[in-house]
Amino acid sequence: MSAHPEACLPITGERTVPGVDEENYWFRRHEACYQWAAVHLPEPPGRILEAGCGEGYGAASLAESRGACVVAVELDGATATHAHRRYGSAMPELSVLRANLVALPFASSTFQAAVSLQVIEHMWDVASYLQELARCTSGPIIVSTPNRPVASPGLSRGELPRNPFHVREFDAAELVELLVDADPSRQPRLFGVHHRRRIRQWESDHGSLPEALLGGDPRAAAFARDITARDFQITELAGHDTAEPHDLLAIW
Repeated sequence: MSAHPEACLPITGERTVPGVDEENYWFRRHEACYQWAAVHLPEPPGRILEAGCGEGYGAASLAESRGACVVAVELDGATATHAHRRYGSAMPELSVLRANLVALPFASSTFQAAVSLQVIEHMWDVASYLQELARCTSGPIIVSTPNRPVASPGLSRGELPRNPFHVREFDAAELVELLVDADPSRQPRLFGVHHRRRIRQWESDHGSLPEALLGGDPRAAAFARDITARDFQITELAGHDTAEPHDLLAIW
């Protein structure tokens, strides 16, 4: 692992942070999801929970873009401290709390909405995690995760992921099943994160951009430095296109 002076957190290869050239593709892909989530939160937004805030940039963007009270929860102590120091200490509308996502320290229906992006694949107890999100949130919950058929080609349902940071990866049908089982009163709508034209054009010449980046291709690294959140689009999924997106998003 290496550290970056702007990130002030170890660069693990899994946690996405802003301000690092080699992380820019992944950061912008996540940033696109946060921007999309902000638009799909209710009006007025009320109190928003971010479950698994990581570095904290997403919680800060939600607080800033929606003018809402955001409570960001993170289990790792060093990461929670970083998120508080970098964002929470300067934003009165954002607070950061260290807590376990399978035992959230909030009363039922404390929040009007919740966001938990790229977290479910790290959870050992997925059912308790989802049930806790539903218990604490009276309104919509937005969940995202890598789409297993694209992120890990050839990996079967329930098979141990090759990514050492992931406990389990999901396809679209499996994600919907988990959400419905956790709270049958909520009916999830499923969306997918896709590359827009500029990335697709690069890939038509060079192959998968994420795979090239993971493989250390210098052409991919040079191209990815200029990617922005506008290079991704998020669309609602129908039954025939659920194997195509890079990430799955659900409004639950």
